[in-house]
Amino acid sequence: MKTETARARNPSFVEGCHFANAARRTSRGGMANTSKTLSEILAMLAAHGVACDVFGGWAEEMLGLRAPGPHSDIDLIYRADGFTALDAALANLENVLRAVPAKLFPHKRAFLFRETLCEITLVTQDDVGPVTYFWGDLAYRWEQPLLHPEVIAFGSSSFSVVSAPNLVKYRIDRKSRQPDRWREFAKRNG
Repeated sequence: MKTETARARNPSFVEGCHFANAARRTSRGGMANTSKTLSEILAMLAAHGVACDVFGGWAEEMLGLRAPGPHSDIDLIYRADGFTALDAALANLENVLRAVPAKLFPHKRAFLFRETLCEITLVTQDDVGPVTYFWGDLAYRWEQPLLHPEVIAFGSSSFSVVSAPNLVKYRIDRKSRQPDRWREFAKRNG
């Protein structure tokens, strides 16, 4: 996608202003994190009854919030009441998707697929709207609508993606989600 296309999808796009850090290929020499990799992961999960939406850097690129470039990981959201179905899918796919126990949190699951890290954030729905309970007790309220109103054609696939306002808000609100609390869970689980 060229800069002109990014501007057409999002008039507030600023060339050279990237939300994501410079991404890198995996240091273990794994497969590049491509849109094909993203499609394969989504298809595998869907085949096991788990529908996810694209989030993070890939969603930002698809919506023109960042220029095209390499991605260090894949971020997805999973809209459900809990991780039961996802955990079952990951167990059934353990020969292909390797769980990352260090990222097992009340709000997140993670796995490696061909050395590409994939992180999945749980989004539930309550009377107010979509919410993620980071660390199990910190409510993070998403904007409504949660998703971009249209499926995005990208590469040879189509994707359901998180809305641009939510992508921008999530980057801005990083510290409010208390990102360093992972250490508490590492101590408990270590």
